[in-house]
Amino acid sequence: MATKPALAITDNRRQNGFLSMIVDAAQNDIDLTLLATHAQSAARMASEALLLRDRDTPISGMSFPACHDAVIANSKRLTSSVKAIYDAVKDGNGIHPGSSNISRMIAVTIEHLVLLIEAVAEIVFQFFTKGQACQGPSQSHIDHYVLVRGRLAIDIAMDHIETSPTPPKVMAALAVISTHLEAIREACDGAVQHVSSDMHKAQIKGCSRALSGTAAAFVAAAKFYAKKPSAETIEQMLLFAKPLSYSVSALVTFALQDEDLYGTVGVLSQAVKKYVKPIQAAGMSLVSGTTLFFNSLRTVILKPSDAAGLSNMEKYTSAIDLHLSELSVAVRTAYSADLIK
Repeated sequence: MATKPALAITDNRRQNGFLSMIVDAAQNDIDLTLLATHAQSAARMASEALLLRDRDTPISGMSFPACHDAVIANSKRLTSSVKAIYDAVKDGNGIHPGSSNISRMIAVTIEHLVLLIEAVAEIVFQFFTKGQACQGPSQSHIDHYVLVRGRLAIDIAMDHIETSPTPPKVMAALAVISTHLEAIREACDGAVQHVSSDMHKAQIKGCSRALSGTAAAFVAAAKFYAKKPSAETIEQMLLFAKPLSYSVSALVTFALQDEDLYGTVGVLSQAVKKYVKPIQAAGMSLVSGTTLFFNSLRTVILKPSDAAGLSNMEKYTSAIDLHLSELSVAVRTAYSADLIK
């Protein structure tokens, strides 16, 4: 199987900062309940970077030292943003209508979580490919993580368009959608070059063409709405939103279910495994804790008088701190072990 060059996707903020872009455009016009739900989804999506076939594809082209630095830097930022959300809610000035500050905190928290987990996933991949006495994986024909992340980003952008469309939000959503559509199409083009089966080539090309057609129709309608906002142009734009979402979902579902598009998982030596497993475990615990934190936040938004919701937020804030500490120690220990060839 041909080896694909690593794509430095973590260097592109537009791919990881999809919530931030939408929140910045929406300003005060944002549904906090919907945003908290999307934050939960994004946190769960980040776990795909760690678990998806135990990494048969690189996440970025960053070196181990660069990944190590990214983990440390984003850990500090994540700690700060989670605490800021909890403090704002505890003080009672964070969840009232029109509060843009907490919206921004939520978006920034997710951005740093995704960047952090992607850096951890790249470290895990490097141990598989360069670890002492390890057997490297055979890379997949298509980058499944790009597809999973792209589907989520597009779904979130569509939700915000459908909930309360305004020209600034629509244009921000278009930027998110266009960025991830481009990444998905590049993944498809790469897969077509590598698969040997004519049937797979035809299926991928068919899905890609369907995606291009529905995307072109939606983008044209959205731009027309942004130029001339009206009930009629909103209706036209939303008319093309669903077909685009369905096309993206169909392509991603097909790619995830087709075993022939996957590579094979590498094999870690026992010496390396004892360093990698704590990294993966701490990463998954962090994702779980962050998901539960946002679930508690959503409860508080819906029921501000619910003392249990705020108590749970405090508990998961502490849990996130603990998991970040465990993850930083695990990464630092693995880095110091000098097991990368």
